[in-house]
Amino acid sequence: MPNRILKESISTSPTVDELTAEEEVFFYRLLVACDDYGRFDARPPILRARCFPLRLDLITDGNIRYWLGRLQEVGLLTVYAVGGLPYLQLATWERHQQVRAKRSKFPSPDSADPSSAETCKQVIADASICPRNPIQSESNPNPNHVVSADSTTTEAPEPKFSEGDPPYDLSVHLRGKILGNDPKAKVPNATPSAMERWARDFDLLIRVDSRDPPEVLDMIEWSQAHEFWRTVCLSPGAYRKNFTKMGLQKKVASRANGRAREPVRDMDFYESDPYLQRIRENVAAEAQGKVGADA
Repeated sequence: MPNRILKESISTSPTVDELTAEEEVFFYRLLVACDDYGRFDARPPILRARCFPLRLDLITDGNIRYWLGRLQEVGLLTVYAVGGLPYLQLATWERHQQVRAKRSKFPSPDSADPSSAETCKQVIADASICPRNPIQSESNPNPNHVVSADSTTTEAPEPKFSEGDPPYDLSVHLRGKILGNDPKAKVPNATPSAMERWARDFDLLIRVDSRDPPEVLDMIEWSQAHEFWRTVCLSPGAYRKNFTKMGLQKKVASRANGRAREPVRDMDFYESDPYLQRIRENVAAEAQGKVGADA
């Protein structure tokens, strides 16, 4: 099997940044599993054995189905069927890899069956309704629900977040900011079920990373107006990954401007919460004190 090429730009790819760590590892292992044309057998048991030969006791076919769905969702691959069997094609393969073989080991997507879409539904899991990783309970919205190795479908859990919950409202707000910068950007629909994954990531940012909602809101406003960060932060997951780095850069920019930036206050659901209002007042008072001291 020829060596594969990984370019430096993959580290700042907005598409790859949409993936969790487990999904990204699966993507890289697919790169070395595919043939010279970026194609491979898409049957979960085959992928599981080829990509994770030393982790068969940890990785299930359910994991593979879900990860396939996620990679297809963000546009990194396409799953199709030929002769009733599923195959996958990695996107933009010819732009990044060297094609040495004269012919592919697997059928082309151009030869896909008319009923290819129905076959693929039995192979991949819908990324909007399946748990992100049954192995890790922290990122699993329903810890008691595990996709079994021989299952082909997964029931959709009830959305955990809805309008009025800070994680959901922050998700909707971020969605609006992204579309404001690029009306054709790929974002989820503004419904609780579609925004569940985004809301879950914002919930982790608030609970696990100890970032209070006004601080997150302020960072959204700053980053979506920033020439570089608005091209990187296209999902709540990107905010979790880059929050500390952006915070440091934001402080440097504030000092360069000669003043501290006050937290934004354009989301109504914060105005009615007395606890969050006290936080805003304390942050504003501290910022004013620093400005006075610098003067």
